[in-house]
Amino acid sequence: MEQKRTAAAAPNTAAKVQKNLYQGKGGMFVSAIISVAAPDPMDWGELDSLMSKPPQRERKPKKAAYNKPEAVKRLEQVTGNKHRDDTANGLTRCIIAYLKYKGWQAERINTTGIPHDTRQQARDILGRTRTIGSVEWRPSGSTVGSADISATIKGRSVKIEVKIGKDRQSEAQKAYQREVEAAGGLYYIAHDFTSFVKWYSMIMKGGSAR
Repeated sequence: MEQKRTAAAAPNTAAKVQKNLYQGKGGMFVSAIISVAAPDPMDWGELDSLMSKPPQRERKPKKAAYNKPEAVKRLEQVTGNKHRDDTANGLTRCIIAYLKYKGWQAERINTTGIPHDTRQQARDILGRTRTIGSVEWRPSGSTVGSADISATIKGRSVKIEVKIGKDRQSEAQKAYQREVEAAGGLYYIAHDFTSFVKWYSMIMKGGSAR
């Protein structure tokens, strides 16, 4: 009984187990005590190996491959430049290049402001290189809510706002749209180049701007 209590109190120590063995053809009975190591619930070697492994980073889902629309491919043929319409900058360049190819005036309006970079490298007393300063954005001077593209088509003012994905108009942009349309101008929200070309063709045929 005392031996059982000791084994239960110290599970990490070797436990002695009595086994009956039969040896030889004569069937000689031998009683032996064999030491069997009990499993260690705190295997430090295993824990160390787990701690030494670098943490697994969650992989971001891969973005679907860009399938270039036929309208963008045709624009590349006539302009001789590479284009894509899956980003705001890319779509903006597509629209401006297309309107200029058609013989109209078109320009990009800077609505994000002008960056003023005051960053510079400096060394401290310990000889370490540090970056001091920051990048500040100055107002661009454009009207609040202005569209991304300003164009003139057949003598008519056209404002084009570029929106990609889940991007939506702000209240200032909606107010700007109302002002443009009230003054007789055209306002269009472009989500992709193919839809813009269809809208442009409709306008040129005298269809509704909406």
